Amino acid sequence: MPTATPDDVEGVIDTALESGEIQNYLEDAEFEARQAIEEYADELTTIERRQLEKYLAALRIAETKDRRVSEDTVGDSSMTYEASTVKTLRSQVHARDPSNSLAFTTDGDGRHISTTS
Repeated sequence: MPTATPDDVEGVIDTALESGEIQNYLEDAEFEARQAIEEYADELTTIERRQLEKYLAALRIAETKDRRVSEDTVGDSSMTYEASTVKTLRSQVHARDPSNSLAFTTDGDGRHISTTS
């Protein structure tokens, strides 16, 4: 069971998701963290687990369900980009993750991938 709560996640990002949906992301975040970090419950304190789960769930929400995409048009050119929210959340996850693997999504070959639109 995750130590972070939907209220924790809502304190990090503004989302229209219901608490139940956020709880699902928290459960997924805890699962990912347990898979990536050996002795997850022993290596991290309760506060450290809560912080990691909170930011990882927020990151996954921002990357998937509640993406903040902006578009900028200058003359005939336009560019679509993710808001800095994802970059900031990745940084927060990376700072809290002793495995250094959770901040970035990887493909089946273990190569880091990221979304740009």
